[in-house]
Amino acid sequence: MTDPPPPETVLFHGEIRNTFALINLLKALPLKNIATCNFLNEGFTVSVEESHCVKAIAYFKRHMFLKYERKADVDIPPFGVKIATLFDILNLVTPRNNDDTVPCVMEYNGPGSYLELSEELSATEALASSHRATMKSSWLRDALSDSDRSGEFITMSFSPHDPCFCLAGEGTNGSWKMEYPENSESFINFRCDSEITFSYRYTHIMYCSKAMDLSNDVSLAVSQNGILCMLFKLESSSHQDTYVEFTVLPSETITSLGNATEI
Repeated sequence: MTDPPPPETVLFHGEIRNTFALINLLKALPLKNIATCNFLNEGFTVSVEESHCVKAIAYFKRHMFLKYERKADVDIPPFGVKIATLFDILNLVTPRNNDDTVPCVMEYNGPGSYLELSEELSATEALASSHRATMKSSWLRDALSDSDRSGEFITMSFSPHDPCFCLAGEGTNGSWKMEYPENSESFINFRCDSEITFSYRYTHIMYCSKAMDLSNDVSLAVSQNGILCMLFKLESSSHQDTYVEFTVLPSETITSLGNATEI
């Protein structure tokens, strides 16, 4: 069975064979604020200029892609991206186990649109990445209030076996740990297919404190790469659900992003 073609509106669709190769190419460029990207028939280029006197171009040739599909008879003008942001996104979609066989999907729809990059997951991997807990926001607020706020990190664990959800950390008063079984009254819904543990900065988690105060429910979802999505359902006088979403990177990814941008 062949893969379906990209939508008609997509001017470029590619699957990078080795994400690390693209990261290493970008590291060879001077770290400027804005880089110019260009999709050519022979491949993808990223270029930077210095005072209109020096120009550096990184070539990502067509054969380095698993797929390189550029819409025929359509001119795709060059466009600018923040090179530091490009580094950040590439590190997010790069597997944490350094397995470069998982392709990175790249799409671009033309002027006015974003350059989209994402990690392509097989059906099995997508199922394995299902770690989600829905609970009353007041429970999460109380749990975080009872934790030792002097600690720098909060560790979050999901497991298909009891205790299925755990929050832990260390502070000046020692270590603390809160464990909850799947049948806990705290959960509205819980789904987990495999064990997973990641740490997050306490200050980052607490950015959502106002949303916790104003919301009824919160859904916590963690990807295989540890990216935490916190979706809050807010109270509304019109009886229509409104939502606020926070996305938090794990501490391991934040460290790798810092290392990647040091050129």
